[in-house]
Amino acid sequence: MDGLLFLWISWMLWVMVTFFIRRNQGRYKLSIWILTTIICSNIYVMIPSLDISLSFISLIVGGFVLFVMTNQRVYHFICSFTVMIGYVSFLIWEQQAPVWVLLPRDVLLPFFMLIMCTFIAQGLLSRTAIVLIGMCCGDLLYSLMLLQYSFERAVGTLIFLDSLFVVIFILFIIEGLRVCTSYVKVRIHHMKLPLQAKP
Repeated sequence: MDGLLFLWISWMLWVMVTFFIRRNQGRYKLSIWILTTIICSNIYVMIPSLDISLSFISLIVGGFVLFVMTNQRVYHFICSFTVMIGYVSFLIWEQQAPVWVLLPRDVLLPFFMLIMCTFIAQGLLSRTAIVLIGMCCGDLLYSLMLLQYSFERAVGTLIFLDSLFVVIFILFIIEGLRVCTSYVKVRIHHMKLPLQAKP
């Protein structure tokens, strides 16, 4: 079922942000952003020859807001452009060769995007901004390319949202594992200090 992964992950993220993050202005904005994306997932804005999901607009705007909050914006812009080209290339390759025979698209595409963003960027904020902008711009570019051949394709469909949110969810898991590993290392270091102080 298209959109099932998107809804499951987005609701999970909303619960985490709403109930487990310290109360501040940023938490409320993030919570509203996720909720808006969920609500608008099946609403499309129709412009000549192109249907654009309101969730897509919400995500790309949020991606640019995160992008402004990062350092090294020129580098991150190049990274987003690289992810965009990689996303479009994958979709073209998918049409030309049946890659889903080897692995399902829901596995192969997020894995490919995840590998790209983890190698070219550091930190959860930077990686999330790069993935949001890169994949959203890639989806828009691919639809515009098909439009040149008189093929109409909606932008920001539930299939796209599934792939995007799987990548974001795995990025959060990677960051959580990094934080837990750092905490364990600090605790082990503090436990060793009294032992080293003994004569």
